[in-house]
Amino acid sequence: MRLIVTPIFLFIFGAFAADALPDLIKKLGDENFDTRESAEKTILANSTEHEDEALPQLKAVLAREKDAEIRDRLEKLVKKLTAVAGALDWTVEAGEIFQLPAIYNKRVYVGNKDNTLLCYDAATGQKVWMHETGGFMYKSLAAADGRVFFIRTRKDGRPDGRVFALDALDGHELWSWRDDTKSQYFTAPIAANGALFFARERKLFCIDALQGETRWSAEAANSILSPPTVAEGCVFFGTLDGELKCVNEADGKPRWTCNLTGAVHTGASVSEGRVFAAGGNVAYQINLKTGAKIWESPGSDAVTVSLAVKGARVLAAHGQLLRCLNASDGSEHWVKETGGHIYAAPAIVNDRVYIGSLNDKLTMYCLDADTGNVLWTHTTKEGGYAEPILAGRRLFIGYHSKFYCLKTGVPGPAAWPMSGGNPARTNSAD
Repeated sequence: MRLIVTPIFLFIFGAFAADALPDLIKKLGDENFDTRESAEKTILANSTEHEDEALPQLKAVLAREKDAEIRDRLEKLVKKLTAVAGALDWTVEAGEIFQLPAIYNKRVYVGNKDNTLLCYDAATGQKVWMHETGGFMYKSLAAADGRVFFIRTRKDGRPDGRVFALDALDGHELWSWRDDTKSQYFTAPIAANGALFFARERKLFCIDALQGETRWSAEAANSILSPPTVAEGCVFFGTLDGELKCVNEADGKPRWTCNLTGAVHTGASVSEGRVFAAGGNVAYQINLKTGAKIWESPGSDAVTVSLAVKGARVLAAHGQLLRCLNASDGSEHWVKETGGHIYAAPAIVNDRVYIGSLNDKLTMYCLDADTGNVLWTHTTKEGGYAEPILAGRRLFIGYHSKFYCLKTGVPGPAAWPMSGGNPARTNSAD
């Protein structure tokens, strides 16, 4: 059969030579099983981000193909690409998971309670490599500059606190860092501008991401519970006694402190030059330069997960309620009762909001960002505290013993390299 490659296919498979697609399709019928599998995964990986263009082309090839093996594999590819939003794309047994993954360069990095950091192909769920960490990881991962960063909170049943950098390509260790204090109380690390920022108990650290050497540290009067936010040449972080602090990114010297209502359990969000934060049951907008409060919006219960901000919308979770606020004045735009407790931060991408709600089982919601109406839901067979992580046309959630990848049906960010690693989320700059 002679295959005609259209310009659309050349766009989708731009990384290949012009004749790469016909060759890949031919390999779907190869006598070698590994060759067939590899060709199928390559076509899937390079079609997934462009389903609208890829599907008509693959269907056209399928309609003309006579080889039974090639037809069977093409049919599987078409079925995967036409799965409805919220449908399960793939799942793997990854051990007990207690932190968020990092999505970086089309790979998923996730740690488990069995002292292992795993790397999977984001398109297929196939394991790429694994690294024995020598201890337990509780906080989320970060990825940047070809590296994956994590904090080993416990080793041999005792507090540890060593920070590691691994090569993102193959998982080998590049450096590790720890000062004289052993502790298990850390925030998730945030990678920005060649540095790694994290807090331990009452202390904020900045270390060089390439060398693993301390640049500076800053002390707070009370415990720091959430990851810092790095934006606009500043680092923002909240404390248990209700203070939101701003320090210089370059040297950690203080700029301002803003007193909020109640403990600050969440990171600040900096979006379009605006700072949003929560203390107790109140969401705030705060002047980035001075720390003065611009508006405040109280809710029914305490805000214990990070806000999400995009454009004119601010999302704040209060117990079982998700409130969508107007960024300009803090007034309520809509409120969604989820029927379960919201233990993990929402995410907002384009015109959609993603949130998980726990009531015996975990239900993931996809909502219309303008109205709060439910577009689709996905309920798992077990409970969990999964936070929605999005990359490409996929949503990733991991908890307990399984890691799930769902199809969203719409484009998303290219990567999600750390906690709050999307511009719509709380712990990284736009």
